[in-house]
Amino acid sequence: MTKFAPKTPGTSALNADQVTEFLLQHPDFFAGRDELLAKMAIPHQRGSAISLLERQLQLLREKDVDTQRCLTHVINNAKENERHFDSIRKFSLSLLESRDMEQAIEAVEDSLNHDFNVEFHQLILFSSQPSNLPVRFESKDITESLLGEALSNSTVFCGQLDEKRMAFIFGNKTQQIRSTAVAPLRFPDYIGLLALGSCELDRFKASLRTQFISYLGDILSRHLTHLMYIDQKIKRK
Repeated sequence: MTKFAPKTPGTSALNADQVTEFLLQHPDFFAGRDELLAKMAIPHQRGSAISLLERQLQLLREKDVDTQRCLTHVINNAKENERHFDSIRKFSLSLLESRDMEQAIEAVEDSLNHDFNVEFHQLILFSSQPSNLPVRFESKDITESLLGEALSNSTVFCGQLDEKRMAFIFGNKTQQIRSTAVAPLRFPDYIGLLALGSCELDRFKASLRTQFISYLGDILSRHLTHLMYIDQKIKRK
């Protein structure tokens, strides 16, 4: 343990590191030394000085504020995640209850409108064959050539698309849409895409964590693939 003796002529002055080390080793040093505490002051940014006790209280208040902010952030994230999970649960159950493609498409539209509050959405399936189903069909080659970057892999694309691509997906509604997300539907091959649009600039931004949107795409891919297989099997009979 470091020894500290009163300064006498010829004795070198203590430096800041030595004082710091001593106080760390003796956290109760100021106990019973109220007169010393009252004389100590810490310069403030505004030029005035405050006592050591006042400074300690100020630090404790600042830490409390930071802790409250972190706790509020965690709670808000938890509530948001809970809302997402509840919406996905409803979405999944609605799809599972659908008996054919028409019911599945209606379930998707209803869930996106009411459970997820998505203002604009477009479900596009890849096919060159005409269909009476209430869903949009496009050629896979044409779609991939126009939306190459958004369909370059199996992950969700969030960010800005140029006017040509926006017009291809959303038609004449592009002026109202400020952020977009595109989830490729793939199981095991590409069968289409689910595009979401919002009037809010930050709703689908590039830095957004896309787990929930990706999960929607995964659920939809598997169920639609199953229903399409059943539909084709019925038509061949």
